[in-house]
Order: sequence, then structure tokens, then C-alpha cells
Amino acid sequence: MKTTFLTLLLILSITLFCKAQSTKNYTNITKLYEDFPKVLKSNNWRVIDDYFNKILVNKSTMGYMEEHELSYGDFRYNALRIEPLIIHFFKIHYLNYVLKFRLRLKERNLLQNLTFVSADRPPEIVNKKLGIQLSETLITLKSGTRTILCKLGEIYKVEGEWRVFTTPKFW
Repeated sequence: MKTTFLTLLLILSITLFCKAQSTKNYTNITKLYEDFPKVLKSNNWRVIDDYFNKILVNKSTMGYMEEHELSYGDFRYNALRIEPLIIHFFKIHYLNYVLKFRLRLKERNLLQNLTFVSADRPPEIVNKKLGIQLSETLITLKSGTRTILCKLGEIYKVEGEWRVFTTPKFW
């Protein structure tokens, strides 16, 4: 089982590294949250790949940060010089957390009926001039009678699109 998981992770990481960015990204944070359990339940790697390409930091995000001299933790605007590697490894790292969470849900028979219920608070404006918003929101998912809490990471709205900058937390 561990070999299968690692094989799938390798296939997905190669796909993520080679695939071009999707053009229809998330401008609505609620839609991003609503789609998360749907993606977790999907067995279609294209659906999974597309979702994470839409939400994770990408070259465009980093270019915008460089242009406006913004920085965030490890995602410094001057990291563009090694950008493909940083973005690739962040995707693998992020997906590792998500796929382990998915496996846990599946093993506990919670994956099939998983749905988004709510977010604990609305996004806040962190840079009014550039229109940058932050959502570090705890979201509630439900499966049958079980309630599951998680954070998808620190999600910033940059250039009108929501992008994840940190790893998720699943309880």
C-alpha cells in the first residue's frame, strides 16, 4: 500500500511539474472551499491536478510579488530565480499532506459522503492599495454525523485569485 501511495505521488508530481497552468482560477474563496471535498473524493487525477494548479502559488503569483516588492515567509519575490524548483517542491509537499488526509478519511469511511459545511470567518484585507486579502480560516467538513475541521493553509487573494502560501492542517 505504501508503494502504491508513493507511486501515485510520483506520477502526480511529474504531472504537476509538466502541466501548464489552468486559466480558470478561484476568484471566490467559498467556491474554493466547496470544491475541496469534491476533489478529495475524486479518483480522476486530472481533476486533482487542476484544482491544486488553481490554488497553489505559481509563477504568476511570484512575478506579481516581485513587481510590487512583496514577500511572504519562504516565498520571497527574489526567489523567482529558482522559481520552477520552489513551486514544484511546494506542490509535492502540499500534496503529501492532502493525500495523507485523503487516505485517513478513506480508511475511516468518511471520504464518500464528505461535504463542505462552513468557514469560521470571512477573509480580511491585508493590503488595501493592492486589494490583497487573507483567509486563514478553519473550515468545517461533514461526513455523515462526523464533523471534520481543517485549514487549507494561509490563502491570499493576489491579482484577484486565491493562492495558498502555506501547508494545510488537518485534525
